[in-house]
Amino acid sequence: MSSAIKSSPSPRQLDTLLGARGPQALYAATKFGFADLLASGPKTLIELSQLTNVPAPSVLRLLRTLASVGIFIELDDGRFANTRLSHFLRAESSNSMNERPLTSKKYSSTSK
Repeated sequence: MSSAIKSSPSPRQLDTLLGARGPQALYAATKFGFADLLASGPKTLIELSQLTNVPAPSVLRLLRTLASVGIFIELDDGRFANTRLSHFLRAESSNSMNERPLTSKKYSSTSK
């Protein structure tokens, strides 16, 4: 049996994994394109901060939040990398969720 993930996680699955802050974390990760930036390989916090113009402490909190549920991974040397789950946040993924967090009312940072 293949261990490849065939479809993107559903919003309900993401809610279960991430709780109340999940939609905001996914929105931010998608908005700043972290999965796309990590597609070429692991990057340091400073590299990601410079590439996105987001303060390093904010990048660290976001990526650690998402790493806690397997969407990204923090390596032993402190760099961050994609996982099979973060693949679905990449713009060019065939099963991309890239637009879902940005366009879905449920996943919008402005939803009430």
